[in-house]
Amino acid sequence: MNHLFDITKIFSHSVFEYATLFIFFIQVFLFFCTETSGTFFLVTSLIWRFLYNAGIGYLLKIQSDRNGVVKFMKKHIFNHVKGKGHEHEEKFIVRLIRQQFKKKMADDYDFDAVPVEYNCWILFRCIEDLILVNDFTSYCCFSFRYLDVPEHLSIYDILRYIGAAVLIIFNIWVKQDAHRVVKDFAWYWGDFFFLVDSNLTFDGVFEIVPHPMYSVGYIGYYGSALMTKSYLVLFISLLIHASQLAFLVFVENPHIQKIYGSSNPQRPSGIELEKLRKYFNKDAIGFFRLDLYKSSDILSLVVCAITIIYTFSIDKSSNMPIIMCWVWRLASSLGVGLILYFQSNYNSWNKHYIKNGQSIREAFQQWKNIYNFLTCITFVSFIAYAIRNYTLPDQWTYGTVLLRHTVGFLLIILHIYTATEVYEVLGDYGWFYGDFFIKELISSERLYYSGIYRFLNNPEKFMGQAAFYGIAVITNSWPLAFCTLAGHIFIVIFLEFVEKPHMNRIYGNVRKKSGAESGIIKEVNKFMNRDARIKNIYENVQRDIKEIGLKRVISNKSLKNVVNKWANSLNDPETVSPTTDEEDNSLPTSDNYQVEVYHDSKSNVAEDKINEIEGKIFELGSPIRVQWSAPKSSITPADWIGIYRVTQNKKRSVTTTSCKGRWLYSLTESWTDEERQQIISNSKVVTEVKKNKKGEDIVYGELIFKNDLIPWELGSYEVRYHFKDGYSVLCVSRPFEIIVNSYEVKKGLSEEENIKDIANSLLPIVKNCLYMKDDETLTLEEDFIATKGWPNRVGTGGVTTDAEKQKNLFSKRLFYSIKMIYGIEFSRKLIDYYSTVQSLATQVSFYYYYLKIFFFL
Repeated sequence: MNHLFDITKIFSHSVFEYATLFIFFIQVFLFFCTETSGTFFLVTSLIWRFLYNAGIGYLLKIQSDRNGVVKFMKKHIFNHVKGKGHEHEEKFIVRLIRQQFKKKMADDYDFDAVPVEYNCWILFRCIEDLILVNDFTSYCCFSFRYLDVPEHLSIYDILRYIGAAVLIIFNIWVKQDAHRVVKDFAWYWGDFFFLVDSNLTFDGVFEIVPHPMYSVGYIGYYGSALMTKSYLVLFISLLIHASQLAFLVFVENPHIQKIYGSSNPQRPSGIELEKLRKYFNKDAIGFFRLDLYKSSDILSLVVCAITIIYTFSIDKSSNMPIIMCWVWRLASSLGVGLILYFQSNYNSWNKHYIKNGQSIREAFQQWKNIYNFLTCITFVSFIAYAIRNYTLPDQWTYGTVLLRHTVGFLLIILHIYTATEVYEVLGDYGWFYGDFFIKELISSERLYYSGIYRFLNNPEKFMGQAAFYGIAVITNSWPLAFCTLAGHIFIVIFLEFVEKPHMNRIYGNVRKKSGAESGIIKEVNKFMNRDARIKNIYENVQRDIKEIGLKRVISNKSLKNVVNKWANSLNDPETVSPTTDEEDNSLPTSDNYQVEVYHDSKSNVAEDKINEIEGKIFELGSPIRVQWSAPKSSITPADWIGIYRVTQNKKRSVTTTSCKGRWLYSLTESWTDEERQQIISNSKVVTEVKKNKKGEDIVYGELIFKNDLIPWELGSYEVRYHFKDGYSVLCVSRPFEIIVNSYEVKKGLSEEENIKDIANSLLPIVKNCLYMKDDETLTLEEDFIATKGWPNRVGTGGVTTDAEKQKNLFSKRLFYSIKMIYGIEFSRKLIDYYSTVQSLATQVSFYYYYLKIFFFL
């Protein structure tokens, strides 16, 4: 937005920028030159905020879900573009946009040459600038209208102003550092319109807090509330921040997960999943997932109910309720810590049960019951005592009453967020300290450093007790405050002297070895050790290479070049990795290598002119045609091509993750007829040799990826060309997206017609998931399970056969497609019960119409 206020360009702005500045200066004029009330600026601030979160949020949501903005602009504006030399024939709105974009953009911008998506994004940026600039301006006018500087400043006032200034300055730094990292493309939500060929890099403030532009990026608002000493400004700031977080939850996060995938741990599979099922089976977490058919859950509810009744029935002069709070608080912190200490060092818990003829599974089940009971009763006794001694204030604005309640509720919300994030990463296994009890499940792969653990090593150490502090602050109860503090101290002692040594003993210091320190520690170390990073780099890199056991040997000369490059990068914010493949002189140059994806259509390799944008969108299950070219002098029979998620590999130069079988060799000369038939029976290979402009021989070829060779999940993907049976990448395609077209309800149809319509839409989906060819037929009533010769497992058990594995893979593809297209999630086991298209359509119709339309319309 800096260009808006660039005086040197004030006469070359576009009409969009002049409109933004006009409204901006009107607000500034009203603030400084008139007596416009704070109420006026409050209303305007809320209007601009509504346009931001609701207006921009709606545009981005429909663009993310169905490319709605681009489709609308194509239909009503950009379809009327006539091109260069015919501008006079265009509509007025098209000519206006063309002229204004030329003023706004750099000299190399060509309105007719860039894709429609790019022009749509530029227009969206103009609207966004108008809203964001004036949203911030109206809020500043509103908040500072309530600023009243006293004639005589007290020490309290001085500290208040200093604290407010620190918060505002920190807010400015957060925004600037976030913009440094994400640049204009992500700052203006460019990936909602198109994807760029670049790596995702998150450092600086993104390593310190989650979603910094939405979390600490609004801390300056609270600085203004502190400066004005106004509850109205504080609550409006909270409302604005809450609306921004809602924008994050409902608009940006779903899009991020759709395009870049989720950072949460993947669900275990196979043998590991079976082991987990031995020890975990929908166990209660607090009061969630309680099962009244389990004696332990019934006991927890009964004791909690008795505690509540006793707390409210006993005389208020009695100290028994607070004594119960202390007892349960110490039991859940000190008691749990002692149990886990002896279990970690002496295996005492498991030994007790084994001694009495019981299994480790039974021992762990009893531990889970006790731990969950202590968690429940601690919260119940604490909250019951707080409510019993709480009285509604007569004057909310007296002293710090309103502030205490506000801070208290914010701490409770922080606690809920922390607990949710911790459980999302740890799951049942980590929540119940499974690695203290179950040795067969201990694996370093189970240590996840995603979610909240990206930023804090032990979030429960700092924020895990926030709700207790919040309740103590709201009730203004010193007994509860001391009780919370004591429990917190014991938990910190447990984390430092029990959990941390145990983790180091069974896993080693995996976090440091993998470079997965929390973001805060990483940034502190980066600052503190800046001048020490060169020390012993050469020896350390050599040692690391030996430990990792790299297949490719790096020469001392190459290694020294890496060290020098690393050392020279100390003044550069983007540090170069010491083991990147760019330093390998044995690799051919990637200048003449190219790989791109297209739809599977009959066309010549060299003459294919598929649309640049439309050709990069594929429907789920459709074949993907990959065209590649490579120099004849350096291509090898072992070169291979694989499909990966865009964010699956951190580096473009080397592949570090599995493609899950989605790969093919570029050439087929190295295979026998039998191997060729087995490996690439589903692919078409065309090769030809042509000379380029420099007279060099270039080999052109194409491969068809389909069936098991394509991704069966929505998202953004890329194709990587690898050299000589290795993982060094010579070129990467532009990103492409796999989508589905959602099913739309046709109004005015009877129930029978609805089922028939759904069945007709389901038929090609089922055939696609069955890998059936176009000329193969499948009727609506045909049992495709029996047709394929797969076993039906209704009411049976036994060992899983190869045929059943194929059936399970088919059901996974089918029900995932149904979930994405119809928005209904079925269990994969239902494939044995509904194995015809007609029966599936009936079930979809029932859920789709009766549950969705009946309850929600």
